[in-house]
Amino acid sequence: GINDAPSLKAADVGISMGGIGSDIAIEASDIVAVSDSIDRIPKLIELSRRMMSKIRFNIAVALVINVIAVSLAVAGMLSPVAAALVHNAGSVFVVANSALILGFGWSDRSGRNRGPSQLIRRFPSAVYEEAEPSK
Repeated sequence: GINDAPSLKAADVGISMGGIGSDIAIEASDIVAVSDSIDRIPKLIELSRRMMSKIRFNIAVALVINVIAVSLAVAGMLSPVAAALVHNAGSVFVVANSALILGFGWSDRSGRNRGPSQLIRRFPSAVYEEAEPSK
């Protein structure tokens, strides 16, 4: 509620449970879990660790690719166009590697994995059903 907002703001990571809380608490939170179930918090922590690991890996890969490309360009072994292509290929790799996190499995109560494909299919109808009727 409203009383939670200062604590959520002061926390390293503030998590609001249920997307229907007060707007102030939701605004003060870093993460808003749509479900009221606290069972998913360990999965949320696992997901955040995987994301941070993926971010560190992507930064390292991009740095290595760019250092090699710049070194080759300075040595005259790589034309400016080729250097630009190498840079863009590195960017595409980083984005594609980041997209792999979409495969992170959230299982529903029955234990079935609800990956992104199931969530995306259900998303438009969930938004439509929760929308307030127009007057």
